[in-house]
Amino acid sequence: MSLGMRPPYRPAIGVTSALLVAAGLLGGCSIKAGDTISARNVERVIASRLAGTFHSPLPAVTCPGAVPAQAGTTFECTATVDGQRLAIRGTVTGTHGRVKLLPEAAVVTRAGTEAALSRHLGTALGAGVRLTCLAPALLVANPGRSFECTALVGHSTRRVMVRFTSKDGAFSYRVTP
Repeated sequence: MSLGMRPPYRPAIGVTSALLVAAGLLGGCSIKAGDTISARNVERVIASRLAGTFHSPLPAVTCPGAVPAQAGTTFECTATVDGQRLAIRGTVTGTHGRVKLLPEAAVVTRAGTEAALSRHLGTALGAGVRLTCLAPALLVANPGRSFECTALVGHSTRRVMVRFTSKDGAFSYRVTP
């Protein structure tokens, strides 16, 4: 059976069922503060929330040394999620250590992305599709980032190139022979 997909890339697919957006898990938090907010405290909060949400080891997180505990102060932290850089923007929202943390890209699971793409391809082809992607278990959805999958339809195998199209985890794909 031929997959018969048109190049170059199919329209973007939202992966809301597969999407685990780090924004929801980070959100707002209170961090013990005096005149400054400790980088170590912010790093611990980010690492524990990422690890708890994704049931993964604590990621490495780095934040600036000390952030003034003044409302409106912004800073950027970096987490390493499954070997990938995830920028996290922080904003101090109150004088008592209240901080809003927002990741600069979504984090999605490889398994969820495989399931969403398998369903989409299966519907398009009218046949069951087994898909295996060569990617880390967690993917930081930076636009333009791509990875390769293999689709099995009956006895036919095809290469599928997947590319993130937005920071919210939507992606497009291209099937090659």
